[in-house]
Amino acid sequence: IQQTVATLLQGHMNSPTIQRRKVVDAIKYINQPLSGVQVKELKNMHQKYQETRDIGILVQGIDSLVETYGSQQSPSSGSIKQLRREDLKLICFDYLCS
Repeated sequence: IQQTVATLLQGHMNSPTIQRRKVVDAIKYINQPLSGVQVKELKNMHQKYQETRDIGILVQGIDSLVETYGSQQSPSSGSIKQLRREDLKLICFDYLCS
């Protein structure tokens, strides 16, 4: 469904009824991995679009997904701490049964 909606949005990229930047942001968002709940909501939005053929409602719905669930972008590599050998500790558990 994500690919279907992305293709649909690309077809409306130059539509005078919607801002191009909003369409591009929506495409970027739905091209990221989404959770099951987000995909389900996206399916509902797509069904509403098929009934009304109003691209503005679809883009607003995707904007609401971004507001509700936030961006799925991964943290920048600068904020990830490198794991070193000194950070590791060996923990052993010995289990004896009789």
